[in-house]
Amino acid sequence: MDKKEQILHYHRVDGLSLREIARRTGLNRKTVTRYIREYEAMLQSDPEEGIDMCLASKPKYPERKTECTKLTEQVCTEIEYWLAENARRRQTGMRKQCLKRQDIHRALIEKGFNVSYSSVCKYIQRRKAEKSKKPKDVFVKQWYEPGQECEFDWGEVKLRIAGKPVTFTMAVFALCHSEGRWAYLFRHQDNLAFMESHRNFFHDMHGVPHTMVYDNMKVAVILKPDGKQPTETLLRMEAFYGFTHRFCNARCPRRCRSSSAISSSATSWAMSASTRKVQRCSSTTCLSEPERRPPSSPPTCLLPGGRRS
Repeated sequence: MDKKEQILHYHRVDGLSLREIARRTGLNRKTVTRYIREYEAMLQSDPEEGIDMCLASKPKYPERKTECTKLTEQVCTEIEYWLAENARRRQTGMRKQCLKRQDIHRALIEKGFNVSYSSVCKYIQRRKAEKSKKPKDVFVKQWYEPGQECEFDWGEVKLRIAGKPVTFTMAVFALCHSEGRWAYLFRHQDNLAFMESHRNFFHDMHGVPHTMVYDNMKVAVILKPDGKQPTETLLRMEAFYGFTHRFCNARCPRRCRSSSAISSSATSWAMSASTRKVQRCSSTTCLSEPERRPPSSPPTCLLPGGRRS
């Protein structure tokens, strides 16, 4: 039985006094008095449903208005002094001489202020949050259908061949659904490498994604006052392989997923290449001229669910 219902039963049915009800329920007599007065007031306003309204109503408590009596204006002024002193010491190279929160609290106690350590920490934390006030980053998790989008970008790999450092251009592809990565090395970032990398990728994957996402690279994008236009090379590949393109937004802080995904892929591939032993090639053109495959029909386009058109 609910406490309020029990109190009203003792009052209405048994006719017990407030003191006896408080003794049996274990509640304070003021609480018992408040419940009974609430019941009588509702009973006068609605004699038929007053008891039901009283039992269904939630208890109301007066709002507590607490004020920080210890953290006075003088204490705040003293804390601000030490915070400013710490900032001055950091600027003058005396970082190790800065006072910590425990030191500031000790200094306040020595000056006769009766304030707790937690109050000092809360005040310093609040002041630190007021000065920073940086907007929080928000990330929206993206989801793609299988074969829906693939991202392309250039990277660099520095290798040592025959004792000499050589820098190669790396074409990196990243599938948005499976996060699969493919990379190919070339000598230059030209149209030939751009087309050859796509041909190799589509051949190795045995299919073509629906949409290819590109950064603002010269081989794929022509920047004009009225907007971005695809290059002739990109249009020729779209007509042959049957995919569509999408360009990143250059003025957006986080332009698209390829800004981070492709860059991390290029870095990981570069680290992998630099930490593994590479067999020496018999020809100096083994990296600059990829293996020529015989011409074949364009690969099929991947559909959602892994099917091919």
